[in-house]
Amino acid sequence: MKPLTAHYDTTDDQWVIDVPFALPGAAIVAAMKYVASVNRDRLRTLPPGDRKDFTARGLAALSAKRWVQRIAKKGDHLIFAAPYTPSKTISLGIATPSL
Repeated sequence: MKPLTAHYDTTDDQWVIDVPFALPGAAIVAAMKYVASVNRDRLRTLPPGDRKDFTARGLAALSAKRWVQRIAKKGDHLIFAAPYTPSKTISLGIATPSL
């Protein structure tokens, strides 16, 4: 299986995990533990500011287990926008998963 992608959705204050099919709870928990460890390292090294606050909010959502699975089948086109703050978007585009 290809690596999973996960991003923090500031609008709903939750993490969204793109998966090829619904995964069991234990697999999602393991994936989110990895995401948490990466973001803890990132939080520790970021200077004070908006990015650090954004990362801290994402970690709080991980600690509260606020995440959802989004099933993306091969050939699906995902239109995505990854907001950084309510007034800024850091990523916008169309992706075709290669699952």
